[in-house]
Amino acid sequence: MLDPVPPLSAFLIGLSALTGLMALEIPEATLLAFPGDESVPGGTAVVVGPGLAVTLTEALPTGEGPWRLQRFRGGTVEGRLVRRGASGIAVLEVPADLPALAMAPREPALGATVWTVGNAAGAIALDGRPARSRGVVSGAYILPGGPVRGRGGQVISTWQGPVWEVDAAINDGLQGGAVVDDTGHLVALVTLAVARERRLGCVVPWRVVAAELGRPGPTPATPTDQPPWLATVAFQRPQAPPANLPRPERTVDQGPPYERDRLQQQWDLYWHSQQVGRTDQPVPALVLNAKSGLLLTAAGNLHGGAVGGIVTRADGQQMPVTVRAVDLPLDLALLQGPGWEGPAFTGRAAPLTLGDPVAVLGTAGTRTVGVVSAVDRRLAQSDVGFLQVDARANFGSLGGVVTDRDGSVAGLIVHLGPEQPWLINSGVTLAVDGPTIAAALPALVAGKSRDRLPVLGLGVQLQEEADGLNIVAVVPGTGAADAGLLPGDVLAQVAGRPATSRAAVARALVKVTPGTAVPVVIQRGRSTFTVAVVVRSFAR
Repeated sequence: MLDPVPPLSAFLIGLSALTGLMALEIPEATLLAFPGDESVPGGTAVVVGPGLAVTLTEALPTGEGPWRLQRFRGGTVEGRLVRRGASGIAVLEVPADLPALAMAPREPALGATVWTVGNAAGAIALDGRPARSRGVVSGAYILPGGPVRGRGGQVISTWQGPVWEVDAAINDGLQGGAVVDDTGHLVALVTLAVARERRLGCVVPWRVVAAELGRPGPTPATPTDQPPWLATVAFQRPQAPPANLPRPERTVDQGPPYERDRLQQQWDLYWHSQQVGRTDQPVPALVLNAKSGLLLTAAGNLHGGAVGGIVTRADGQQMPVTVRAVDLPLDLALLQGPGWEGPAFTGRAAPLTLGDPVAVLGTAGTRTVGVVSAVDRRLAQSDVGFLQVDARANFGSLGGVVTDRDGSVAGLIVHLGPEQPWLINSGVTLAVDGPTIAAALPALVAGKSRDRLPVLGLGVQLQEEADGLNIVAVVPGTGAADAGLLPGDVLAQVAGRPATSRAAVARALVKVTPGTAVPVVIQRGRSTFTVAVVVRSFAR
């Protein structure tokens, strides 16, 4: 028996914010919207002092101004460009009588609640009210820069430098807008820049803007330590990640009118491939037993022919690891390295239930929060179900740890595309829970890999014929054998659904739990009768 994992409560700052929403009150007169056009809804600027507003250069319209800036709740004012900072921050002169948004005295900690506020999707032109979205600070890192492209290939940001990652909504029109804490104080500006492998929104910390203005910044937040049972693996990949589609040679507006539909389709396909394609980045892993040198991550991280790599532990020490065994149906990979003094894992004793709050911990200290949105979610006709959580996840979270409200390890993030590409963009992801991991560990520790699960079903082999879905064989010891089904019988209905194909039978059974008897309608010669067949797992 492995030792229990220490609680994570000290690392889940802000998780209690899931229990309720509080109203956000900010002076809307402190926000100004740039004029937009048919393709760009315009950006946002924030008034931060008498006659002074700031934004990001990516939010500025074409030209040097001056511009008529729209006030939320109606009216316009003139804004003149004072300077474009080399760092990507722009300073504007605005009327001195506009109220300023106060800076927060302290930076929000990782996991703290924040709001993005601004001209999302041109909201100012619709009803004069700013768009607001609530989330948490999910990470902090440095973006290397380079163009980020949006609709039709247009460059929407080239921000380079420190950012916070947030899981609040960010879209066109919010660039340059305010990020505020729960008290309505300014903590950052919104950028459309993003780390492709993460694909969560980013914001520019106010301390970076304050440095551009020559002002003192807020007090830095206390860094959050990485839990001792969470490690990062840099896999050695002898093969390159699967190639994404090449970037189109020109943007939509650079092509003649008769080519723009085709160019738009190329850009749509390109960005889809960017979203669901693998990236060669470090990935998270759970330390199962430090003394034995055992770690667990998602098998999906083994792309590129990876069979080993270098692990960076929470204490900063590095060590080599190799793949010991793989469970493909569960998307688990057991890694073996040298042992060290550290924690061990048993997993949460009870499975999570619908609505339970969770956090997802990934690489570089990133974490997102949400709830369990489904249980026993099955990808195949088997008796293995997965948790579904709505905490934002991506390839940087694949193999990451799911924790419960108390900070106990409750599961591992698995099955993120490209095999299931819908998970990347749907806002939900799957996880293997602690009890399922515990059940799979003995075989993995023994070095036994598994590439398929036992089938959960009636216990028959089917063939689609002109006269219907014929039973060609009955597996001994299954529910079908016990119910007296015979080769040559025609399957008419299963669990009240027409048995029109093998896929239809699989859909009828995928929600059935093991040990349940389902009604099956059989045609045998000229007779039609119904029998109860117990659904069980059996070898293929």
